This record gives sequence, C-alpha cells and structure tokens, in this order.
Amino acid sequence: MAWLEETMKWMWIAGTIVAVLAVMPAAAVAADPAAARQETREEIERFLAKTPAKTPAEVDIMVRGASPGFRFSVGDGLVNVKDGAEIGVVVRTETAHTFRNGKVGRAYVVARPKGVEVDMNADDLERIAAKR
Repeated sequence: MAWLEETMKWMWIAGTIVAVLAVMPAAAVAADPAAARQETREEIERFLAKTPAKTPAEVDIMVRGASPGFRFSVGDGLVNVKDGAEIGVVVRTETAHTFRNGKVGRAYVVARPKGVEVDMNADDLERIAAKR
C-alpha cells in the first residue's frame, strides 16, 4: 500500500489532511479483512509519525479556513473570562469585515454597556470572552 502513503503526502503538501480514505482492493479485503484493516492502520500511523505537530493556533487557522463559524450568536451577552466584566451584546457577525486599520477578517459587532457599537476581531474576542 505504498500508494496510500504517496497519496497522503500529496494531500499534506496541498494543504491539510481533512480525511484519510483507504481504498483496499476487493481481493485483499475478501482474503482477510482483519489483516487489511491492520495494514491500513499501520500505513496511517507511519504517515502521521512523519507529519510535524501543529500548534493550537495553526489548527485553529486550518479549521477556520474550512468553516468560518462563530462561537457567539447575535443577542449573546459577553463577559471577560478573567474578571467577569461585561463586554457587551453581540449585534451582528461578519465573515469579511474591514477594520479601521485596513485589515479584513472575521468580526463581531458588539453593543457596549453604554450603547456604543464597536467592531471586534472575532479570534481575539473568542479568546477573552464567555457567554453571560
């Protein structure tokens, strides 16, 4: 099953591993299914052993690229996880918001306790906030 290792290497170079699909010839599966599964498992483990570890931040970037979801929803009240101070209420979310400094990214528009609406970088807010 050297082709499997080559296929997975190609998937890694092209981006991230989303799923590993091992297709076994029908004869190999029919002969001894347990041996075929073990061989596939060993191939995958050898590949993963050669794959460099990802930091949590890199994993987060990979996941966000595939699914730009938001942790908080419109109407959620947010507080700071460190001191419990109120941050505000989520008014809307934007997947491609242009910030004042010119950068574009995921954002929450939050109504602060005094009524002022501010745009906040989604990644930063999700690290420091929790639902009320």
